[in-house]
Amino acid sequence: MKKRILLVAGGYVQAGVSRVLSLIAAGLKSQGHEVDVYFIKPVGQWPYPLEANVVHVGGAGAGCRLVQVAGLWRFLKRYGGRYDRIIGFSEDANVPLVRAAHLSGLADRVILSVHNPVDKFSRRVRGWVARYYPLAHKVLGVSRGVVSDLEALGIPEDKLLFRPNPVDLNSIMSASDLKPPILLEKDVFNFVAMGRLHSHKGFDLLLEAFSRVARFGLGARLTILGEGEERASLEQQIGRLGLKGLVSLPGSVQNPFSVMAQADCFVLSSRLEGWPMVLMEAMAVGLPVVAFRCPHGPDEIVEDGVSGLLVENGNIEALERSMQCVMSDDQLRSRLASGARRRVQVFDYRSVAATWLV
Repeated sequence: MKKRILLVAGGYVQAGVSRVLSLIAAGLKSQGHEVDVYFIKPVGQWPYPLEANVVHVGGAGAGCRLVQVAGLWRFLKRYGGRYDRIIGFSEDANVPLVRAAHLSGLADRVILSVHNPVDKFSRRVRGWVARYYPLAHKVLGVSRGVVSDLEALGIPEDKLLFRPNPVDLNSIMSASDLKPPILLEKDVFNFVAMGRLHSHKGFDLLLEAFSRVARFGLGARLTILGEGEERASLEQQIGRLGLKGLVSLPGSVQNPFSVMAQADCFVLSSRLEGWPMVLMEAMAVGLPVVAFRCPHGPDEIVEDGVSGLLVENGNIEALERSMQCVMSDDQLRSRLASGARRRVQVFDYRSVAATWLV
């Protein structure tokens, strides 16, 4: 049955949640639903295809929480009755949404999606989550680990559901065939990683592991795609470890999938995640992956030894050993790459989006 859905987002953030919103919108639209989007804050140029009607974009004063709640309340009082489901995307949208929906008498139509582990929340945000999230119809955690975090905060079990983030397999495969913005060095073994240059992503741990791999003189290179506040410290670490010329930090690139397609192995070294989309994207490209078993998501995405290799969280020696295994074993690489492509099929955005309408 055709439904009308309202997606509520805080605004564009350089993180997976913005991409998830676009994919969920596209997935719902592909099933015949009508999809609207309400942006609480200004968004500028939205960077992803958005198959939805934008019904509101916040103005200059939208940074104030009371202004956000009041604006949503006015909108929901006037138009909320037309929506079968109202879905919030992450904490900057979830909190004002559920408060406004409660005041409007529409909380029973609200689904809140949580994309980050609770360890990333400030004390204040944890208090808001515990106080307001139980008012919603359902709360979706994008990994079972996130669901457990939310239950530990006091969200009733019957409110909680696991729903994974989606991935657009066809788009990734098409993009991976395009001309790349940068060329990786040939006739060497190329490791690639991607993410915001932030301590959560553990690139300092990856550099330590890679420095040990590089000592064997097997012709390995490492490219880390992304930008962030840790650039200076990572560059210093590269120099300290003697890795200049072996490690590249090209920043954010227009089409990372075409860069990944040139690589031999993807490494996820994060200290914590909610559900790492970049891991699914690397698997969709057809790369063997090595990932820390961090909270949360990698051990729910990767079948250890079948569609990738999982490593004890934060264990640099184990990460080094797994990287060397992939580097030295052609049959293992081929088997993991095939397993990765098969495994990631279950997260296609069209099938995942349907499960969000609870």
